[in-house]
Amino acid sequence: MPNTQLKSEKLSEFLGGLSPQALRMLVRSIETSEQKGTRIPNSALIMPLAQGLLRKSASPRRLGFRSSPLQRVVFSPLQPFFINEHMPVKTQGLIERGFLDCFWRYLEDDLLKDEILQCRLAMEHGTDDIEQDEDAFLQSLAVELRKQIVSAAKQRLEAAEHSLSERRHLRRRLGGERNMEELEDALRIFEASERLKQFMDDLPRMDKDENGLFPVKLIRYLREYIKKTPADGHYVAGLLVSRRGVTAAGLIELAMDMCETRDMRLVEESPYKPLGTYALCEIARQIQGVENWKHAPFGELGYPEALREALRSLDAVLLLTDFKNCRQWARTFEQTRAFITKMVRDDIDSLIPSMDKALEEARGQRSGDRKALRNAIRVMKVAELMPGHAQNLGLSEASLPLQRKIEQFFEGRGDKLLGRIQAESLQDGDKEVRAFDCLVALGENCFGNEYGGMMYKRRCAAQKTAA
Repeated sequence: MPNTQLKSEKLSEFLGGLSPQALRMLVRSIETSEQKGTRIPNSALIMPLAQGLLRKSASPRRLGFRSSPLQRVVFSPLQPFFINEHMPVKTQGLIERGFLDCFWRYLEDDLLKDEILQCRLAMEHGTDDIEQDEDAFLQSLAVELRKQIVSAAKQRLEAAEHSLSERRHLRRRLGGERNMEELEDALRIFEASERLKQFMDDLPRMDKDENGLFPVKLIRYLREYIKKTPADGHYVAGLLVSRRGVTAAGLIELAMDMCETRDMRLVEESPYKPLGTYALCEIARQIQGVENWKHAPFGELGYPEALREALRSLDAVLLLTDFKNCRQWARTFEQTRAFITKMVRDDIDSLIPSMDKALEEARGQRSGDRKALRNAIRVMKVAELMPGHAQNLGLSEASLPLQRKIEQFFEGRGDKLLGRIQAESLQDGDKEVRAFDCLVALGENCFGNEYGGMMYKRRCAAQKTAA
């Protein structure tokens, strides 16, 4: 199999597992790097594949490779609330995708075994109604099946409340206590699906006016809906994020406007608290996504871009409030900020060692996967973010000398390597020349191709002088 085809297949497999948000981050990072003149390996393969997947994601996403048409339609009301990350604490309105396979197996093997079999038989034989097409027929089956799921699952959950053995059985079948919470959340979404659909159909426009304010009609509509159905608060927040692109800061701003106050303590005590809670979960989820990128393929591209997005969200929220007067939110927010601060501090502290490790890696191998080089590039890109975000992370003192440290690294290591190349008449392929070429690659990623080109010319001049 040609090498290019093999690479394309591997890239397709990896990119196909990313969420649209992660794909956009990857594409944006590659575009930004190339605008700065930095060459990205395999970008000619990555970009068309990623952009093709993004175009496909404009339509409803598939739940997974193994999901059946019936499963996809039955679970469709849950789709706006799916997340790929595993969150430490279950939050209403966020359904982990990993739960779906356990849920469906439980339905197929236990809860509604006969009913699902009947649905499949009906699908095989189709419908006799000439006015009803295949999709409409499948939808009608799914609507009835969802009603049966809600009724039967609620009975099992109620039995589990009164019997320890029933609870153990249900927990075992679902794959743990956490999935029992996911089940309860999924059932609430199924029950609310029709009114949530109507909510979205009637939702007024969300564009801010020239003063940066949300429309009065929108605020009134949200206020009235949540007052009428307070149990839907988290689902309203989830739909605003997934279907209308509202940010974490936007949710907080909406909650403030509905409460007619900028005092977050009053918002936390109001019926609109779910919007603030969901906003904090969104930031934590973004940061979890950053952590997932750290050791992933193309992490040197995806990780800094994901971090950039998370830091922007954090900054936008801090422009609105600091939560210091809130009972619960203050602790949650500070824990989240402390987590991302530690993540960034660890990267900053490892900057110079990671670049030295990349040089050692180049000395030790002529070709192959340069993991240390990719890690060094990742850390360098994190350092680039610091001037705009260090203050909100409490890292101003650590970030100020960073640029000078980087410059001193390139000056010191470059001069030392060039001195050895010239003194010892080292030619291409020597380990010290390979180390210098690695330094060139780092320089290109840090300062652009022009800087890398200048370094390469210095190397050629040193070799020529030695000869």
